[in-house]
Amino acid sequence: PEVFKEASGTMGLDIDVSGTLEKPVISGDLRINADNLQLKDVKKPFRNINILVSTEDKIVRLDKFELDMGRGKVQGEGSMSFDNAIGSVTARITGEKLDLDFKGLDLSNAGISINISGDIFNPELYAFIYLPRSRFTLNTDLFKTSDEPLKLPFKSFKYDLRFDVPRNFWVRSSFLNSEFAGKFGIKGDLNNFMLDGEINCIQGKLYFKQRQFRIEAGEIKFGGVDNSFDPYIYVKSEGKIQSTKIFLTLSGRLSQFTPQIYSTPPMSEGDILALLTLGRSLNSSADNESKGKFETEILDGLKNSYLSSLVGGTISEALNLDELFLTSVFDKSSGKSQPYIRVGKYISDKIFMAYEGTMDQNEKEVYIFEYRLPKGFIINLEFTEPEQSQKIGVRYDWKFR
Repeated sequence: PEVFKEASGTMGLDIDVSGTLEKPVISGDLRINADNLQLKDVKKPFRNINILVSTEDKIVRLDKFELDMGRGKVQGEGSMSFDNAIGSVTARITGEKLDLDFKGLDLSNAGISINISGDIFNPELYAFIYLPRSRFTLNTDLFKTSDEPLKLPFKSFKYDLRFDVPRNFWVRSSFLNSEFAGKFGIKGDLNNFMLDGEINCIQGKLYFKQRQFRIEAGEIKFGGVDNSFDPYIYVKSEGKIQSTKIFLTLSGRLSQFTPQIYSTPPMSEGDILALLTLGRSLNSSADNESKGKFETEILDGLKNSYLSSLVGGTISEALNLDELFLTSVFDKSSGKSQPYIRVGKYISDKIFMAYEGTMDQNEKEVYIFEYRLPKGFIINLEFTEPEQSQKIGVRYDWKFR
């Protein structure tokens, strides 16, 4: 029950014993056929599991290993030799077009290649995971670590997992909705683990005081903290309220990052926060009405963030969307928050389309088209209704150190 949530199927065992009592020879087959197998914290079960193990002449062979993971299939084979009395292990497992939803990580069309070596008491695992389309929801549970080491029946266990994210990796939280690309990994043993690598922001929005900020640059760097998933995050974003440009940066560990805010023309931090929250300066906002609007904004924002995390993954999967984000934006004229939605889809490797708006007929709606050129150039077209305005831009992603 600590590992499996549900399992159903059949198991068959056929064993032959020959030789003498002093030197018995055991050979036979083990067959496992399961209709479904669901692990704890995994949303969808694995299906059509077929495993065939045979043994002869001190060699145990994994002749067949198959299971369906979403729309894809995992296959593998291997062997275990007892010629040296220890049990040396070799195995290879591959899979394509795999789907998995595990603790906020939603993978689609993924590919894996796993190699296992060593012996039965000291195995070593190396894996390469290709993620062409995925969504990752950040939450505080990621920063929790266990005081007890991982309990496995090994003297030692080394692993090294490498992840390749070419694009279409959406990171979501109550304050962030962005697409990233990059490479990262995790390696360790029974007692310790460490992350390394980084992913960089391709596009996205930052949400602060229920205002939108377009991300100009961003990166997430893994590593630096052993035995914890707590990467370093840096995001630089820009927004505009009336005639004031507001710049917001986030930097630091994800569990405890530091926001910095400034504006053009220059304003005090208090005036900027009042402008973000209520659309007015600090002096004109110090009344009971403004306080009520602020409380309403916070409550509506929490409600929409909860609903987004609850239904966003289900809806995006049903509609086959690459991006779906639900939140709320504050309307200073009415003193209420309005639902805000953004949906996006890759039409091809180079063309991305998105829609964003408040689902109100009288409010602004934006239709976005992006075309990715070679060497990091991106052409961006935006059409805004009901103003019937158009905007074209060219962006170049230049990564340097």
